[in-house]
Amino acid sequence: MNKIIRTWGGIVGIGCCQLAFAQVVVLQDARATYLRVNNDAALDAPAIALTSLGVAPGNVLQMEVVGDFSRQGTGGVRIDKTTAVFSSSAVLLSGTNLNRVQGAIDAGTDIATLNTWQGGLSTDIAQDFEVNPNAVPERILQIPAGSTHIFFSPFDDFFEDNVSFGYGVRFTKAVSKSIKGTCNLQEYIDPINTFVTVEIIKRGVVVESQMTPLTVGGNYTIFTLHTGPGYSVRAKGSHWLAQRIDNVTLSSGMVTLNFDLVNGDIDRDNAVTIFDYVELSTSFDKGIGENGFNANADLDGDGFVSIFDYLILSNSFDHVGDELS
Repeated sequence: MNKIIRTWGGIVGIGCCQLAFAQVVVLQDARATYLRVNNDAALDAPAIALTSLGVAPGNVLQMEVVGDFSRQGTGGVRIDKTTAVFSSSAVLLSGTNLNRVQGAIDAGTDIATLNTWQGGLSTDIAQDFEVNPNAVPERILQIPAGSTHIFFSPFDDFFEDNVSFGYGVRFTKAVSKSIKGTCNLQEYIDPINTFVTVEIIKRGVVVESQMTPLTVGGNYTIFTLHTGPGYSVRAKGSHWLAQRIDNVTLSSGMVTLNFDLVNGDIDRDNAVTIFDYVELSTSFDKGIGENGFNANADLDGDGFVSIFDYLILSNSFDHVGDELS
C-alpha cells in the first residue's frame, strides 16, 4: 500500500491516522529548507515524523527522490538533488541560524551544502547526507538511535524562486527479501561453487552488486533491502556474457529469476571477439598448474585448454552480453 503526504510550509499533512505503510511519498514545496538562509524568503522545511512513515530507529529506510524542481522559476533547469537530516525533535530554528535542526543526528556520508547566494554564508552542517549520492537512484541506511523526525531540502543556495514539479521523497521501510533461481553456465561441466556476480540496477545505475556461489543445478540465492518496481537484475560469470532481466519488482518475500549465460568471454569485456581467441591460443594445450594456464580459457571446466574450448568459443563468436541499460 502507498500513502502520499503533502506538506505546506512547516505543516505536514498526514490525514487522520498514523499507520505503517509499505511506501510513503512526501511531496514538499521546493522553497522549503532546513538549511541556513540569508535575505531569502524561503519556507521552513517540515519535520516529518518517523511514525508517519511507519519506521523507527534501528529500521533500514530506503529513500528515493520523486519529481524534480526548478531553481529559477518555471523556466529554470530542473534538477532533483536532495539532502536530508535525522533529528531527535521537530524543532526547526530561525533561518538565520547555521544549526537550525535542533537535535540533528549524524547519519550516512556527510554532504557539503552550498553557501548562501546572498552574502556567501556557510550552510553546511555535519549531520546531513545526500539522498541521491553520485546519481544512484536511492539511498538505503539504518535510522540512527534517538531519531524521531527527518527533514529534507533541495540542494540549492537560494530557495524563494524554486518551483516544484511533483518534488518530494519516497520513503520505504526496507525489509530483507530474496532473489533466487538458476544460473545456467553454458557448456560448463560442474557449476557448483562457481561464483557469479548479480547486480541490481535502477535507471542504468548499479545500486547493489553481490558475488554468490552456485549450488547443485546452478541454483543461487541473494538477499537485498531494495524495494519497489522498476529494477533490472543482471548476472555475469567470469567467462560468460552478462544477461539482464528488466521490469523486476522487488516486493516482500521471494523473487525468482533464471539466467542462461553464454560462454566464451575470456577477457571479460562482455563480448566474444578475436581477442578471446588470442587469450585462448596463448593458453592452448596447458592444464591446471602449468605456466601460462589461464583458468578463464578453460571454458568447459575440465582443467585443460583444448580443442573443445575452441569449439565453445567458435559457437559463441560475435555474441555480446547485456549492458546496464
